[in-house]
Amino acid sequence: MQRSDDRAGRSRQRRAQDELQASQYARSLIEASLDPLVTISPDGKITDVNEATIRVTGVAREQLVGSDFSNYFTEPKKAREGYQQVFAKGSVTDYALTIRHGDGKLTDVLYNASVYKDGRGTVLGVFAAARDITAQKKAGEERSRLAAIVDSSADAIIGKTLNGVVTSWNKGAELMFGYAASEVIGKHISIVIPPQLRDEERSILERLSQGHSIQPYETTRVRRDGGLIDVSVTVSPVRDADGNIVGASKIARDITAQKQASQYARSLIEASLDPLVTISPDGKITDVNEATIRVTGVARDQLVGSDFSNYFTEPDKAREGYRQVFAQGSVTDYPLTIRHKDGELTDVLYNASVYKDVGGNVLGVFAAARDITDQKKAETELQKAHSELELRVQERTAELATANESLQGEIAERRRAEQVIRELSTPVLQVRDGMLILPIIGILDSQRARQLTEQLLRAIRDNRARVAVVDITGVPAVDSKIANHLLQTAEAARLMGATVVLTGLSPEVAQALVSIGVDLSRLTTVGDLQGGIADADRRLGYKVTREGETALGRRA
Repeated sequence: MQRSDDRAGRSRQRRAQDELQASQYARSLIEASLDPLVTISPDGKITDVNEATIRVTGVAREQLVGSDFSNYFTEPKKAREGYQQVFAKGSVTDYALTIRHGDGKLTDVLYNASVYKDGRGTVLGVFAAARDITAQKKAGEERSRLAAIVDSSADAIIGKTLNGVVTSWNKGAELMFGYAASEVIGKHISIVIPPQLRDEERSILERLSQGHSIQPYETTRVRRDGGLIDVSVTVSPVRDADGNIVGASKIARDITAQKQASQYARSLIEASLDPLVTISPDGKITDVNEATIRVTGVARDQLVGSDFSNYFTEPDKAREGYRQVFAQGSVTDYPLTIRHKDGELTDVLYNASVYKDVGGNVLGVFAAARDITDQKKAETELQKAHSELELRVQERTAELATANESLQGEIAERRRAEQVIRELSTPVLQVRDGMLILPIIGILDSQRARQLTEQLLRAIRDNRARVAVVDITGVPAVDSKIANHLLQTAEAARLMGATVVLTGLSPEVAQALVSIGVDLSRLTTVGDLQGGIADADRRLGYKVTREGETALGRRA
């Protein structure tokens, strides 16, 4: 009997040890879990926690045990409803809550909980495990953000397998190619690839699958309506969780308008008669037009990459020119001479400026050369013509000067002849010492009256005359101007010491002068020439004697 009791005691001891070991093992597993684990009593009080719960709440174990389970969440009411559902239903799955740490940090979790019972089936409480989904939630948000970016992009963003089967198709692809996503996903990408370019697509996918990097490239695609579009394509590999390449992601940008604009600009550049060239910062040619090829005689592929200064008669001056452009931003009318490979020279004026990328960084210089060979030739010819013209002008001026001198001599001679003629036509006669006679015949105008006055006054001076008899018997008419001129002549003679005696005034002329109000009272007048001479003799002190007496003598 004793032996039986001993065996029973040892058996109970072994079971107790086994149970202790099992309990310690279970506790080790609970503490090793990275997920917060907690047991809750039917009244909602925490009865046990693991280390992960302490870390996520920032509260010590002794403070957690006995406290209300719902105190550690951003939504306590929702937390209470959760464990109440477990008591009511026996379990809950992926119940979403947010734990608040003591320092305010939040952790999104999904709770999975179930009731636990004693050996009789009585519910003792709830065992709950929380899975931290913060990273998962952020990843989901990031995926949503990226999906929104992809869907709102104007570029076509397409996912495909390495066999070319479409797996994703964004709104940009729908707009670019005219196919809805539902029409394309699951089909081969060749639906938008022209037949002649399908080998290109297969080659790219094959290289991508082999781990090769694919550089961005330009190609052509076909729309649903059959229209062709130019696209710029960027290709990236799609990898699985193990890093294996399982597909491709392509971004296609429509560059049709850009290429058309580029082709139009290129057409304008090539159509230009002026040599046009682009130059890199190190002075190498990066592009040229057909006019540059013609003026240098060098092929395009030889020009591109060569030194810009190689094609000028003054390379140093050419280098200095493009350096000025980089330094100042531009140059205007910079003179250079291009040398053709056969030796022909072309004088040009360069106008150049820097060109930049969208970020404002200088990429190089654009230079245009204007051929001024004809202009310089024309200037030389013009200068020559100008010199010849100056010479001819000088020669002609000398000829004109000689002719003018000769003409002036002729004019002077003619004037002298006219003076002689005038003097002969109206002579001033000296009949005796101190007496002059001026007989006037013909029409008397202002000009002739001035000439006669000058002639008379010179004769008075030259002959020291004291009396001048002016006879106008032969003048048909005298107006007020002529009468006044005669008065002025008499006044001038008086100032020279001589008296003017006017004779030959006809009754008609006398009446006309009176009628127009001419006052001749200051002038000595005698009816005829004979009477005038007698009056002059008396003024000079001469007397007339009869025949046999002295003909003419002075008064004693």
